Amino acid sequence: MTGRFGVVRSAALAIVTSVGTVLPAHAFDLTGRWVGRESCRVYDGVLSKESVEFGPSNPVRITQTGNSVAVVMGSATDGVAYYGDVVSHPSKPKIGRALLTECRSDTALSGYTEVIHFEGTASAAAARLRGESIVRTLFGEIGMCKWQLIRTSLDDPSVTCSCCP
Repeated sequence: MTGRFGVVRSAALAIVTSVGTVLPAHAFDLTGRWVGRESCRVYDGVLSKESVEFGPSNPVRITQTGNSVAVVMGSATDGVAYYGDVVSHPSKPKIGRALLTECRSDTALSGYTEVIHFEGTASAAAARLRGESIVRTLFGEIGMCKWQLIRTSLDDPSVTCSCCP
């Protein structure tokens, strides 16, 4: 594997494989409907605060297939789409992390861009995610957001990835 973390990941995979404790890559399953809050601090020369509540009428909807996730945050008519990957803890399969990219994100970072990192627990009984994101708006604002989500339903909302690479 190439890249900054390639050596560490390859070595870790070799160790896990050699002791025979490989868990399914998707043991940390985020599929379902989530409620919670996003709180942001945005700067464009003046610091401002914004927040969004996700409730029963505008939940975060996640469908996970293997390690890939398709996400819509907000209502069915005006929700914001994300895609990403999930990684489970090697010895604690209900603990994991997810990295999501907002579908409108500009790879050159000159337009709108948002990347979210979540960590948390997910089991059939309960699931919680906490995360942080960085965002650059179309107006040149730069911000950081904090996220807190709780899963309220295990039902698959059948989100399809509208922007997967």
